[in-house]
Amino acid sequence: MAPRRPTGAATFTVGDHEVELSWRDTVLSPFVDKGDAFAALATPAGELVVFLFHAAGPDLRNADAAASSAVDILRGNWADLSVTRRADREVAGLAGRDVRVVVDETLSARIVVAPLGRNAFLEVRFLHDGPPEDWTGFTDTLLDTIVVNDAGLTGLLPTAEAESEEVVVSASERALLDAGARIGRIGNPSTASWSDDGLLVVNGSGASLLGPGADEPDTLWTSEGWNPRGPGGALSGGRLFVLDPEDGGAVLAVRDGVAEPAGFRADVIAPAPGDGLLLLRTPPLVALPGAADWLLRASPLQLVHRTGDGRERVLAEFDGRAGTAVAADGAETRALVVSTSSVTREALGRGDADEARLSVVPLSGRGRTRELGVWRQVRLVTPAEGGWLVTGAPGDAPRGIHHLTPDGERTLLVSGAAPLGLRFADGALVFASNRAVPEDERYAWHAVYRVPEADARRLGPRAWPFDPGTLDRIARAALEELGNPTKAEVLATRADVAAFAEAAREQARALVGTPLPADPEGIDDLMTYGDGRTHGDAEVLLLTALVADGLLREGARWVEGAPPGAEALVPWRMPDRSNAFALAHDPYGLVMSTLFDSDGYWRPVRSALREADGRVLLLGADVDALEREADALLDRSFADVLLEPGRVDELLAVLTEHADNGNLRALAYQELHVQGRVDDLARVAGAFAERPDATIADLRHALGARLLAASSRADHARVAQRALAALGEHPDDATLLLVLGLAFEGSDDADAASKARAAFARALETSPWGDVAEAAQEGLDRLGG
Repeated sequence: MAPRRPTGAATFTVGDHEVELSWRDTVLSPFVDKGDAFAALATPAGELVVFLFHAAGPDLRNADAAASSAVDILRGNWADLSVTRRADREVAGLAGRDVRVVVDETLSARIVVAPLGRNAFLEVRFLHDGPPEDWTGFTDTLLDTIVVNDAGLTGLLPTAEAESEEVVVSASERALLDAGARIGRIGNPSTASWSDDGLLVVNGSGASLLGPGADEPDTLWTSEGWNPRGPGGALSGGRLFVLDPEDGGAVLAVRDGVAEPAGFRADVIAPAPGDGLLLLRTPPLVALPGAADWLLRASPLQLVHRTGDGRERVLAEFDGRAGTAVAADGAETRALVVSTSSVTREALGRGDADEARLSVVPLSGRGRTRELGVWRQVRLVTPAEGGWLVTGAPGDAPRGIHHLTPDGERTLLVSGAAPLGLRFADGALVFASNRAVPEDERYAWHAVYRVPEADARRLGPRAWPFDPGTLDRIARAALEELGNPTKAEVLATRADVAAFAEAAREQARALVGTPLPADPEGIDDLMTYGDGRTHGDAEVLLLTALVADGLLREGARWVEGAPPGAEALVPWRMPDRSNAFALAHDPYGLVMSTLFDSDGYWRPVRSALREADGRVLLLGADVDALEREADALLDRSFADVLLEPGRVDELLAVLTEHADNGNLRALAYQELHVQGRVDDLARVAGAFAERPDATIADLRHALGARLLAASSRADHARVAQRALAALGEHPDDATLLLVLGLAFEGSDDADAASKARAAFARALETSPWGDVAEAAQEGLDRLGG
C-alpha cells in the first residue's frame, strides 16, 4: 500500500522566498501560541510542537552561527539544556545544519536551519517529549515536504553577496603565502594537535577536526559554556577529551558529539604517545579556616602522563606555577610545559606574573627537567620535528612562530602577531593566519597554509617583523644617522618628516631585510601589532613620521608653522577647528591617541582619510597654524547659497567645484531635507546621482527625494525602476531596499504588494537595527508580511 499523502499544506512568504510545507492533518494541526514564529503546528496531545522561524541578522554568517543562535534562544528558557549532536542536513536542497538538544529528562528539541540569502535562515524547531531521537522518522518526513522558492523580486534584484573590506596583506607576507598552498580553514585555536585523522582545533566554543584534503572543519563537540582560555583537548583512543568549561578542572570524554564525565581532572590536556594523554594538573588544597581563595593556589603544578587504560604517573612538579600549555615533541620523547606565575605571586606584585616559563621534561620519567627561559607571551605550542613549534614572543626577539629544540636552540620561522604554528615535519611548515581572511571573519577564522621548509626559512622571518622592540631599534638607528634631532626638529617641516621616514626605511632594510610599509593599511597595522612591550619614545616618533608621510602620499597638505618645543608635543593637543572644507590633524596626536587612548583611533591613516571624505586634509605639528589654515579654506559664502531658496544653480556650481568633497554634499543634502525643500534636494542630489562617480549617499538622497515628491502611482513606479538600477551596483544597501519597498507599495505594479514585502524583508535582513529596520518592519506590518 502506498504511503498516505499529506492532506494539510500552507505557503508562507518569508523574506525573498516562499516556503511551502505539507503535513497529515490527522497528526498535526495549526498551533495558536506560535510567538515569533511565522508558522506553528502541534500534535493533538501536544507531545510534539513544530515552529518555523525566519532568523535574520548580521551575526548569522553561516549555518553553524544560526544554529548556535537558536540554541541560545532555547537556553534563555532552559539554562541547563545540552547539545548532543550536530550534523549536516539539507532542507529543500539547501545545505543546512541539524542540532539535537536535551532540555531535561522529559523534553528534547531538534533544530534545523537552512540559508535563505545573506545572513538569513529558515529555522525549523521541534520540541517534543522523550529522548532526542524519538521523533526522528516523523520529523525527517516533515522536513522532506518543505519546498523553498524565490518570491516577489525573482529576476529583479541581484543576489546580495556578502561583502567584506578588501583583504590586505603586506608584500612580504604575500610572498610567504604565495610560496605555499592554502589547505583549509579552522576556527580561532586555543590548542591544536595532529593525528592520523587530521588537525584537531579546540577553543572556548568547542572542538573541530580539519581532515586531510578537507577545506572546512567538522564540528566534533560544541561547548555550551565559554572558557576564555579555551577548554583544551586531545584525541586519544578514538575519543575526544576536553576540559569542561562549566567545571574548573573536570574532563569530559566525547564520542559522536555526546560528552560524558571522564572521571579525572586536569587544567590542560594534550595527546601523549600511543593512546595516552599529557595532563597539567594543580592538586586541590584543603582550605584553611578564614583563608582567602587566592592564597590556595600555591600547590605544585604537576605534569601527569595518563595511559589509555587509565594509569597515571607524575613526571614533574613545578612550585608556584599555573599551567597554560603542554605538548610532546615530534619524537614523542619529551614534553614542553608552559607555565605562568601563580595567582599568589601576582597578588604579591611579582613582575613575572604574566610571563611564560618553558620547561622540558623527559617522558620516560628518567632525567632532569631542563628550564628553557621565560617568554613574554606563548600563544600556542605544537609538536615538530626536532622539538616544538612555539607561537609567541621571546624576551629578546619578535613575535612569531619559533622552532625550539629540547636544548633550547630557537629559530624564528615566521614573524608576526597573526601566524600560528601548527606543524613542522616532512619538509614543510603548516601554519594558520587570519591576515588573509576577510575583515568581517577575521576574529572567527584562520586560513591554513602549507609552505615548503626552504621557503619558510627564507621568507618567514621577514613576513612581519615590526614588533615594538624592532621598531624602536630602527627608529634609534635612523635618528643617529640624522644626527639625533629632537622630536620638535623631526616634525618641524614636511621635508624633516620625509627625511626621517626615509632614513627609517633604509635602516629597516639593513636591520631586518624588509622595508617599512608605506601604504595606509600597512602603516595602520604597525599600530595594532603590540605584544605587551612599552612603546619607546623613538618608536612613537617613527610611527608619527610614517603616519604623516603616508597621509601626505594620499594627498594631505602639510602646514608649516613655528617649530614646536617639547612641551607642545606632550601632552598633545588635537586641532578643533575643522569644517566642511578642511580637516586638520596633528599626526603626533593621531599616533598617541591610537596607542594610549582606549577611545581613540583604531586605524589612524584610514580613519583620517575616511573622515576627510574629500575635504582638504591638513597636517602639521603647529596646532594653531593648522586651525588658521582650516579657517582660511572655509568658504563662508556657501552658507548663504545653501540657506537661501532660489540659489540652487549657485549651490550646484559650488558643489561641482568641490565634487570630491562628499562631506560638503552630505551637509547640503541634510540641510535641504531639514528645510523641507524636497524638489531642490531631488534636483541637487539627482545631478550627482547621474554621474559615473556617484556615491551611495548621492543615490540615497536622490531616490529618497524623488519618492517624497512622488504624487502618483506612475511616479512611484518610476522611482522603483531607478531604485532597482541603483541596487544593481549596491545590492546590499538597506536604505535603497527600503526606498524600493516604499516605491513598489505606492506603485501601479501588478505584483506591487509582493515585491514591496520582499524589498522590506531584504532591507530588514541587511540592517536589522535602526531607523531603516524600523521603517521596513512597519512596511511589512502594513502589508501583512
